[in-house]
Amino acid sequence: MRSSHRLALVALLLIATTLRALNLTGESLWRDEIDIIRFALGPSQEILTSFTRTGFNGPFYIVLIRLWLSLGGVNDFTLRYFSLLCGVAVVAVVFVLAKRLFGVRAAFVAAWLMAISPVHIWYSGEGKMYTLQPLLLATALYALVRVIGDWGLGIKRLQSPITYPQSPIPHWWILFAVATTLAFYTHVLSPIFLIVAVAVFLIHWPQAKAHLKGALVALACY
Repeated sequence: MRSSHRLALVALLLIATTLRALNLTGESLWRDEIDIIRFALGPSQEILTSFTRTGFNGPFYIVLIRLWLSLGGVNDFTLRYFSLLCGVAVVAVVFVLAKRLFGVRAAFVAAWLMAISPVHIWYSGEGKMYTLQPLLLATALYALVRVIGDWGLGIKRLQSPITYPQSPIPHWWILFAVATTLAFYTHVLSPIFLIVAVAVFLIHWPQAKAHLKGALVALACY
């Protein structure tokens, strides 16, 4: 990526950070945020058992918040700043994902729309798992794209043909499995993502069929 593109991306991420930081402590903590703090500061044994408790939402997020609060202190700014960081990271992952699929111009458009999204800005200022979950799922989708290969709209290939060497190490499948699994433990609705992942895999079957064994192994990990 050109140096001008890197500078533009840095500027975009700074804008995303500023938009999310403007009203970070503008409102008091609400009930769900207080519950998150209460769970995070609870006994370690209860947090660990929550991973196997039916219907319990977000045990992985609570573990991260427990560690985060131990570093920054128990207050609304520290709690919400974690969501801010995840929100800005989502913008970055959207950029690399769109760049991989459709090229640099589309990547900047997609990242900009995510950066200024009112809904995403709102949840980036809330002490809940609503930015960590999309970060993990976007990362998993990017890993899946890397596994399958160069299968964008074809615009990028016509303009500047690029070949991506396939690594013999299934590290992208590992990243896909880890990110997806952690998303499952971040929000109870995350398993719906598997429908998207399977659909993407089947739609691009000519390229994806060579990776069927890896896909089945990844699915078996859940």
